[in-house]
Order: sequence, then structure tokens, then C-alpha cells
Amino acid sequence: PLITTHNLAVGHGGRALIHSIDVQLLAGELVVLIGVNGGGKTTLINTLAGSLEPVRGHVAIQGMALTRIAALQRAKHISVVYTGRPQVGLLDVRTIVGLGRQPWTGHFGRFGVADHRAVNVAMERMQVLEFASRTLQHLSDGEAQRVMVARALAQETPVILLDEPMAFLDLANRVRLLRTLRNLAHTEQKAILLSKHD
Repeated sequence: PLITTHNLAVGHGGRALIHSIDVQLLAGELVVLIGVNGGGKTTLINTLAGSLEPVRGHVAIQGMALTRIAALQRAKHISVVYTGRPQVGLLDVRTIVGLGRQPWTGHFGRFGVADHRAVNVAMERMQVLEFASRTLQHLSDGEAQRVMVARALAQETPVILLDEPMAFLDLANRVRLLRTLRNLAHTEQKAILLSKHD
């Protein structure tokens, strides 16, 4: 398993929304987390990503306690896609997707051949190459969401967590995204968790 939880409770301010979560996310697996709005899906994803402390219990990634892993190391293991359009100013799409390479490019962020290749492959997979020079504010919500998924793919982590990634996508693009994620999980042995409310 790439991610394991034991007796995990997640919530805010010491108050648990979900209790007793014992889960294993395996390499090569796409898992869909389905629940009502306000049911704690985002809170669980934030906890699995290490950006929110568990109310109790623990999360381990590849056998290491998540709380003992520095942020930079976590970013080499886990990429996260949140719902909604981030505020990224006038950055163009290629630059935004390139931000996914940050854990791998060193202190000065210099790109090598492998970094450029990872960005191009991610953009091709999510069919956003045609937007490469446009800013996020000039894209539709669905196009912007595909860009953020491409950024996560460019990060090249063994675990990808996606919070409602299909919220702004039409039916054809939902099917395309699910197919892409399933193929990624199977061919590259990634553990992928996405949440949905429907």
C-alpha cells in the first residue's frame, strides 16, 4: 500500500466528522470516494495530503508516518487537485503546469530535459496544450480544472488525491478524465483517490 490509515478520525477543531477510518490505497488502484456535500470528503483528502492534522489516529505513506515527513518530501509523494480556480495572477498555462515540477527542480527551480518532458506529457494527457500560452482567467471552469489536473500529473507522484475534479466538466470530459486516471493508475502503478458527490 502507498497510503495506510489506522483508526483515523478527521475533522476540525478537535471535532471529528468521520471516525474509525482504516484504509489502504494500493499502487495501481483508482478509488472513488462518494459522499454528500459537507460529509467530510475534502477534510479527509486534506488529512491524507498532510495539510490537516488528524483528530486521532495516523496516516502513513509507504510505511512512513505522514507527520514525520517534511513538506518537500510529501510533495514528492503526494499531489493534490482541489475544486475551483486558484488565484494565479497572469501566469500562463504552461507555467502553471510547470509548477508541479517544483519538488524536483532544486532550490533555484531550473528545468532540465526530464522536467520539460513531464510538463509536455501531462499537458498532452489532459488535452491542454492548445491553451499553453493563455492565462487561467481566460479559460472556462472546465478547462481550468483540466490544467490543474495536468499540474498534478507533471508532479509525477506515486499518489494523486483529487477533490471533486469533475465538478466543472461536461460528461465527455468526465469520462475522458476517469479513463486517463484509470490508465495512469494501472500503467504507472499510482494510487489515485478522487472524491465525488454524485
